[in-house]
Amino acid sequence: GERAVPRWEYHPPPEGLDLVARSLETVLAHLDTSTPLGGLYRARAEELRVEIDMITRVGTRAFADAARARYGTGDDPGLAFAIDGLSSGLLEEEDDEPRVWLSDGLERGSLVSRLREEIGRHKVPFVVRTSPGLTALAATGERHVIVAEGRKVSRDDIERTVVHEIHGHVLPRARAARESLAIFRFGSAKGTCDQEGYALVHEERAGLLRGRRLRELFLRRLAIHLAEGSAPFDTCARALIDTHGVSPEDAARLSERAYRGGTGDGPGLVRDRPYLESWLRMRAAFDDPREGPKLEGIVSRGQISLDAARVLMSAGATPGHENIT
Repeated sequence: GERAVPRWEYHPPPEGLDLVARSLETVLAHLDTSTPLGGLYRARAEELRVEIDMITRVGTRAFADAARARYGTGDDPGLAFAIDGLSSGLLEEEDDEPRVWLSDGLERGSLVSRLREEIGRHKVPFVVRTSPGLTALAATGERHVIVAEGRKVSRDDIERTVVHEIHGHVLPRARAARESLAIFRFGSAKGTCDQEGYALVHEERAGLLRGRRLRELFLRRLAIHLAEGSAPFDTCARALIDTHGVSPEDAARLSERAYRGGTGDGPGLVRDRPYLESWLRMRAAFDDPREGPKLEGIVSRGQISLDAARVLMSAGATPGHENIT
């Protein structure tokens, strides 16, 4: 009968953040935005300024405002798609494969082993590490992939995660490191958001975006919708349990993705907000027989948003070319 209140503990902002912020302001003051490329750099610098603001507000109610400035507000096609999907036949093809593997198992075929195998096959300078407190099943950083410890997963979970992390995140980062044009290495504004949509495109092409996985994405978006409607953490989790039959453990995990970074009384990071919307846009853009292959060729070279890819394409960027003249 008691409220389930999160007891998150946050680290203080890292030392030197003020210096980073001042350096960023200097960059913004000197950027030449008279060209399309200059506009891309400015948009990315402004986005980084928002992220610095987020870092300084972690653990406070003010964090939500900064997070929404970063990841958007209002309804979007992804929310409508999620609500329709949860109430329609989109999930009829439910996969009931048992979760019998441990995510961080060392046996051949485990998630950790498969990721290391694919990284080796592609010969990219990434390492695989594990973490006990990771909310997601896996996450990719600058030169590493982190896997949640002790999570029970199915064979589809393993292969889907490998496709998502390797083709959606690792390979674009590895390609970006070889680019001469810095926007690929820095990433564009909304590039991290659209890269998640790009990773979902790869999941779909591999036939792994279905059943339990699709339902999870729908529920994540619903949890954010509830959080943005001022529902506290426990109300959101209870709604997932009572209305959608989610287990208490999964309800807590899904809700945490929407509320982390804040206090639990209102929305937190809401980083999953653009995932579905981005996937729908990416899929439609790539299906265009005239521009699709060119756009995908640019998006695949770093954390580049679809809008930025269109700007780069109009400026002369083509798949396989590092320089824009």
